[in-house]
Amino acid sequence: MMRPGPLIRGLFGRYELAITETYRRLFVDLDDFTDRLQDWVPRPHRILGVGCGEGAMTERLSRAYPDATVTGIDITPRIGRLFRGDATRVRFFRKSVEDVARDEPASFDLVVLCDVVHHVPPLERQPLLPKLVALWPQGAVWLLKTG
Repeated sequence: MMRPGPLIRGLFGRYELAITETYRRLFVDLDDFTDRLQDWVPRPHRILGVGCGEGAMTERLSRAYPDATVTGIDITPRIGRLFRGDATRVRFFRKSVEDVARDEPASFDLVVLCDVVHHVPPLERQPLLPKLVALWPQGAVWLLKTG
């Protein structure tokens, strides 16, 4: 069953992306977050976006870091659907953090969770953090943006 948000947004047709961006800005400014991220992490090579949804943050990461490859993961069947950018360096997978940690351990020098944690059921939030540790090697950067 589709949640009401994506269903309602889809009714806007070609205006869906603009409506989605406007609504999201009420809660989080992804452009500002990306600008700050570039100050903190100037040149990552492999980036993982956890809970990338339909691709808004992934698109910004790919623009901000043109020399990096970006992987977006989420459990939504609509993963990456609204991504508009250079798809040659970006890949989307409908996978869990556990799947990626098993398949690509210590492979990412930047792991980003932005505007995601509130979607994780409360009892699953604390166990999520140790699972994330397996994703990056020593010295890598991990960023969690909450509220």
